[in-house]
Amino acid sequence: MCQIISNQHKEDYTSTTRAVRIMGHATSVRLENYFWRILDAVAVTEGMKTPQLLNRLYEEACEASTRDDMNFSSLLRVGCLKYCKHNAQLQF
Repeated sequence: MCQIISNQHKEDYTSTTRAVRIMGHATSVRLENYFWRILDAVAVTEGMKTPQLLNRLYEEACEASTRDDMNFSSLLRVGCLKYCKHNAQLQF
């Protein structure tokens, strides 16, 4: 188990910031590249581009939450893990 974690490629855990437009506002999201690959694959599966997916996820999270202090990057990371757990066939 430790080798799965310790023998990762550096590219997977290196962070990348992407500029996106969410609910009409220009912003940026910083995630590790592995999470970006998962989100890119989810977007393809859903028939949209990744920025569209992020916008939809943000809107749905805002509708579901009563809190104003949502950490969107953390929400995306945990969402990716949950999505992968429920969709083991996803290729990224």
